[in-house]
Amino acid sequence: MPYRDRAHVERWLSDFWDTHSVFAGELSVVDNDFVPHTDSGLVVAHLDNSPGIAYISVQMIDDRPRWMVTFEPRPEAIDLDAAGVRGLADEVGALGILCAYLQTRTDEAIAQLR
Repeated sequence: MPYRDRAHVERWLSDFWDTHSVFAGELSVVDNDFVPHTDSGLVVAHLDNSPGIAYISVQMIDDRPRWMVTFEPRPEAIDLDAAGVRGLADEVGALGILCAYLQTRTDEAIAQLR
């Protein structure tokens, strides 16, 4: 499936960057065969306004691939001022937009295979 292929997902991210400017954080694509740990997932996002990472990966739900955002647990509390909270909210919102974009691309790819 295209959503399990690193080259496909990298191309989708490139297309995303061409049409969206909502995420300033660092994104990286890693191989899908992973053992859950701090570098888990297919698309890893390093958040600027919070220590740690989030990753976006596909989970099968009701026999359908669904892109999901997972936020890794943080070892300690996070203290943010108003600007930091707004920045974190922007990053989380951008992850939602990216997740929805990847879902759309996946749905389109599956429809083409039928």
